[in-house]
Amino acid sequence: FAALENDSDWLYWQMQLIRDCFDESEPCTVIDHVLLYSSAYVNKDCRRQHVFARLLAMSEEFVYEDISHCRLFSSMALDPDIPMYGKDKITAPYVYSMKDEPDRIRNGMILEKYGFQPLKLETDEEVADGSLLWFAVKEQEYREL
Repeated sequence: FAALENDSDWLYWQMQLIRDCFDESEPCTVIDHVLLYSSAYVNKDCRRQHVFARLLAMSEEFVYEDISHCRLFSSMALDPDIPMYGKDKITAPYVYSMKDEPDRIRNGMILEKYGFQPLKLETDEEVADGSLLWFAVKEQEYREL
């Protein structure tokens, strides 16, 4: 967790949510794997071409490739991704704010279509920019036929 937290607050919370959301009281009888998505940005020129759906499918297939039975836990932040390349690239630092809330909600609705459960974290402290509150998690089991 320390390594994840040093890398990114988002990755730390994604892993923490997986630990909190999925009951570990039952003994593990299968190999478990975790996918933490740190970016899923698709350039505007490439949208509506199923790039995001292929990203998810390829990531899951990679985990399942040599395993006959496993559980896969996935997590993703719903904050908008920052364009870092291509025509969409921004050069100024991006500042998260509450104006991003509609994007977070839309991202959650999109991920629901792929089997994720959107979650909003509850906090005792006010979060003025809205970041680090919205995430989505997913658990799926794979068995080879």
